[in-house]
Amino acid sequence: MVRRHSVRLITAAALALSVSFPIATLAAPSVKAGDTCAKTSLNKTSGSFKCTYSTATKKYTWQATRVGWPTKLIIGAVPSENAASMTLRYQNFVKLISQATGLPVEFYAATDYAGVIEAQVAGRVDMAFYGPFSYVLAKARGAKIEPIGAAIPSATGKPGYYSYGITNASRSDIKSIKDFKGKNVCFVVKTVWKSEVIAGSPMAVRIDLPKDLVEIIRTTVLEKANVPGFVAAGLCATATDCRIIEDKSWGFTKVVDSYYDGIRQVCEATRSTKCR
Repeated sequence: MVRRHSVRLITAAALALSVSFPIATLAAPSVKAGDTCAKTSLNKTSGSFKCTYSTATKKYTWQATRVGWPTKLIIGAVPSENAASMTLRYQNFVKLISQATGLPVEFYAATDYAGVIEAQVAGRVDMAFYGPFSYVLAKARGAKIEPIGAAIPSATGKPGYYSYGITNASRSDIKSIKDFKGKNVCFVVKTVWKSEVIAGSPMAVRIDLPKDLVEIIRTTVLEKANVPGFVAAGLCATATDCRIIEDKSWGFTKVVDSYYDGIRQVCEATRSTKCR
């Protein structure tokens, strides 16, 4: 005779076997370039990233697997001074991009803005720091580029500036920019006109580079190419003597191509041959 409690145990076991329970799975943690990985993960992959060791930094980090990457990167800039001085002032920016990508990086100082534009149109320069107008020209002439950041003067600064129309405070006949026609212009105390924001100078990157490389460059420019980032990386001794690019910019902030539509509107309104 089978005891009643034994029957209950057998029935419960049968039910347990007949019911399918969902099996919990843990998704692999997402990583991005530069994240720290363990020594035991060396040469292992996670998605499109691989755990690597840098003899320069003595660190294990996740880096992109580099499918289709170039063997080196070229950074160019519209000249504001002689080539030797510009190369010197960009050296820390060049070092930062090289550290972030693991690629050798060269600086290209053109003789004029047309040289940088032509080089990017031809795909010979991967990143370039433009003035706002020269960036618009580069796009108009066929450069496959996008802005990844614009220079700002401080941590809270804006990537642009304004123009003002001012006149003597006693001139009640001048109330707008149109009223300046036929007048002598000088700098005095009463503001009668303020422009829309004039977009600041952008850093542009070729969009036909591998997407993972572009993302590393974008993240590095926006998050590390600034005074605190340079100091933390040992590229500057102190914040007071730190130079990010050739001017005294603090760093970069995110911008998109449409931010430069105001310059395009000026070109359309004036129909200037310089815009072509």
